[in-house]
Amino acid sequence: MRKRSFFWWLYQPYKYMVVGPVIVLWTAVCASLVLFFSLVASSRTAGRLAGVPWARGLAWITQMRVEVKGREHIDPGQSYVLVSNHQSQYDI
Repeated sequence: MRKRSFFWWLYQPYKYMVVGPVIVLWTAVCASLVLFFSLVASSRTAGRLAGVPWARGLAWITQMRVEVKGREHIDPGQSYVLVSNHQSQYDI
């Protein structure tokens, strides 16, 4: 069995007592915003105005690190297919 670090044990109460409830609350707030924005604007705009803050908020509260490589090679006028490296079930 693998030995757990001190920080892993310290993170467990935070995960269940802070992260879980904040995720539920933040998801409810952003879902309400999507419903409102979809009535007054297009669904694409609604997704952008509420979906992006939802994802960034969850990434921030869970202390997720995101690493982007090759951003300088992207041409804004061209379409791309982006593929992520699923190292855990979190990014699925």
